[in-house]
Amino acid sequence: MGLRLYRSPLLAFAFALVGCAPEPVRSPSPAPKPRPRAACVDLSTCEAACLAGEAPSCTKAAQHMLDAPLDTDAKRLARVQERACEAGEAHACVEVVRVTRYAPGLTFDPDRAKVWIDRACELGDPLGCLTPARSEVAAAPLRDWEKSPARSPALKRGIELARRQCEAGDGQGCAVAASMLQIFPSDGVDAAAMMQRAGDLLEARCEGGDKRACEQAARLIAGPQLDGDRRRVDRVLARGCELGDLRACAQSAVNLPPAEQSKTEP
Repeated sequence: MGLRLYRSPLLAFAFALVGCAPEPVRSPSPAPKPRPRAACVDLSTCEAACLAGEAPSCTKAAQHMLDAPLDTDAKRLARVQERACEAGEAHACVEVVRVTRYAPGLTFDPDRAKVWIDRACELGDPLGCLTPARSEVAAAPLRDWEKSPARSPALKRGIELARRQCEAGDGQGCAVAASMLQIFPSDGVDAAAMMQRAGDLLEARCEGGDKRACEQAARLIAGPQLDGDRRRVDRVLARGCELGDLRACAQSAVNLPPAEQSKTEP
């Protein structure tokens, strides 16, 4: 997931005087309409547009890179994600922290990472709030958490944001909220039902063509004990592989029964 606004260039008006005599008053000519900027279509054009200040192109450039992880340069990925974060894309703020922390060859700056995470939380990303909540939870006596998990402002806000996203039909939000509520139960909230809703919503997104949702949907459908509907899991993974998600392809191959695996081996 980006910003919805493009910034139009400022129009400059030039006025010229001819000779010394005053020109007769004329009606001003209508200002030329700004030429629409072409939408980026591939990694090269999206990355160039991002670095030129086109915020929506930063998210697209990052996704192009993530679609081809074996060919992706981590520094370039972190750069476009940071630009997207600065432009107000909450999820990019979380992702740039992950990249700079785990990608080989990059230097992780904890202070800078905190700035990005805090910004993600301010922009409404639950994971941005739940990350600092870990330190708040760790610093509190266990008995305090048994009585009131809301002692952590970051945890409380993260769960609230995730629940709102779930209520709005966001499968990722349902998954985050359910995971937290399984650890910190809330009266009247069925975390298991919320997790099932997460799988259903992400499966629908996968079937609709969002390849990023397929592998996560399969994991939620399979369940923590891997005792979910096997056919449904296989169908979702096959759809993700068909859409070009490498993780879904790999997991689909792992899930093949032994007889089917032998057919695919040379």
